Amino acid sequence: MMGKHNICQCVDCKTGQVFPMPSDAELMDFYNGFLFAANLENLQRILESGPKLFSSLHLKKSGNLKMLDIGGGGGFYAKAFEVSGYGESTYVDLDSDACDFAREKIGLINVLNQDAAKLDAGDHRYDFVMCRHLIEHLINPTEFILKLTGILAEGGFLLIVCPNGDSLEYFAYPQLNLKDRVQKIRAASGLSKFVVNLKFLSGQMLHGMDPPRHLWAISRKGMRRFLEANHIQAEIDTFPLTDPVYSPYYSSRTFTQKICSFVGDFFTSKIAGGTHLAVAIRKALNPENENVV
Repeated sequence: MMGKHNICQCVDCKTGQVFPMPSDAELMDFYNGFLFAANLENLQRILESGPKLFSSLHLKKSGNLKMLDIGGGGGFYAKAFEVSGYGESTYVDLDSDACDFAREKIGLINVLNQDAAKLDAGDHRYDFVMCRHLIEHLINPTEFILKLTGILAEGGFLLIVCPNGDSLEYFAYPQLNLKDRVQKIRAASGLSKFVVNLKFLSGQMLHGMDPPRHLWAISRKGMRRFLEANHIQAEIDTFPLTDPVYSPYYSSRTFTQKICSFVGDFFTSKIAGGTHLAVAIRKALNPENENVV
């Protein structure tokens, strides 16, 4: 248990989830007043790292592409897409403050204030859909992923980034959320700190679980099994906390932080992958074919 929430884990793929899932009312109550935070200073980081990300996915800078940025924390990636000359973006977020920020501070035109899980794209098709650190918050992420693959244009890319449930990299960063998660588990289970950490190290507890905020801890094997079952080919990889493209907001400034980064980069991230799980899906040019990378 974590707090009042039961955590179940697949004995095969090790993916974990809250069970039973919170009700819509419980989630609305949790997120009501959940303060949106975005620093305009970070915009410059994304304007620099975003084009590198788009280029790594082999997006063509034609100026005519359509991007959908879902739950993107203020629209930084959508803005980077536009100013880099790739095309037009649409930003979607449940948080009205995030949407106001995207319009007023970032200057985005196409902003939709709605629940991404209930998104209805109609006849719109997108050349690039970016979903960064959102699916772990959803009650039904598999249904959502299938919906996103359905709104891709031919040859379009879907990029999903979420916490890598397998990762042990965070053991190099004690200042991050591990301490809080251990305390929640200890308070609910009565287990010692040593036993809880041992369960994390052995894979019995996965990185990223933090109900009611994070409802899932997704393993690479679990993601792969889901995609294979739905005949979707994808490139699955992990990236460390220091990766400038997939983790642009983190920086090692103090001596202690630099030591942590060194340990994470060269030791703990090597055990079971980096902290970010990235899934890249490309829709085939021939609609009769399967989705392929």
